[in-house]
Amino acid sequence: MMPDYFISFHIKRSSTFYVHNGIQPMYTIAFFGFTGYALEPSDLANRAALCAVLFLSIYAVQWTTVGHIPRLPFKTVMDYVSESVSSVLMLILVGDCIAYHVARPRRNCARLAAATGDDAECLFDDEAADFVDLSWGLVVLAYVLLYAVGYRTIYAAYRSLRRNGHSRPWVKGSYLRNKWRPTSEAYHLKMDEEYCRRWGKKYLGQGQRVNDAEVW
Repeated sequence: MMPDYFISFHIKRSSTFYVHNGIQPMYTIAFFGFTGYALEPSDLANRAALCAVLFLSIYAVQWTTVGHIPRLPFKTVMDYVSESVSSVLMLILVGDCIAYHVARPRRNCARLAAATGDDAECLFDDEAADFVDLSWGLVVLAYVLLYAVGYRTIYAAYRSLRRNGHSRPWVKGSYLRNKWRPTSEAYHLKMDEEYCRRWGKKYLGQGQRVNDAEVW
C-alpha cells in the first residue's frame, strides 16, 4: 500500500509595509479629523469641507497601497481600517451638524426679538454647541480607540494570524482529506531566515518529523 504525500506551504508575509504605508496614514487621517473641533461650531461649512477632504484622502492612501496587495476574494485588515476611518469621519460630521442645529437661532427669532425686545433669541448658543462637541467627541474617540483600533485592527490581525495561514494547524484546514482520513505522518520544514542563509540555494531539506501529526 503506497502512502500519500502532500506538501503544504504556509507563507507569512511581513506586515511592515502595510502598517507604515496604509494603516498608520489612515488612522492619522482619523485623528486629524478631530482638529475640526478647533473651528467654531457655527462654522459648519468649513467643518464639513475638512471632513470631505479627509474622506477623499482615505481612498488616496488606500489606492496607493492596494497595488502591492494580492487580489483577494475576502476582506483584509486594510479594508476594515478603511471602513472604520470612513465611519469616524462620518460620525464627526454628524456631530458637527447636531451641534450646529442645537445651538443655532430659531428661524423666526427676528420676529420674536421684535416682540419681546430680547436680541438673545437671535444669538448662536456657543455653550450648548460646546457641550455637544465635547460629548460627541468623547464618543467618537472611544469608537476609534476601542472599536476601530482595538477590535477591527489589532484583534482582527491577531485572529487572522491564529486561524489562518502559517499559524493554522494543518488538520484545521478545509482540505477534504482531514475529514475522512486524518494525517498520520508529517514533517515540518521551517523556512526561516536561518534556513535561507544556510540552505537557500543548495538544499531543499527534509524537515523534522512531527510527533503529534494527528493534531498538527
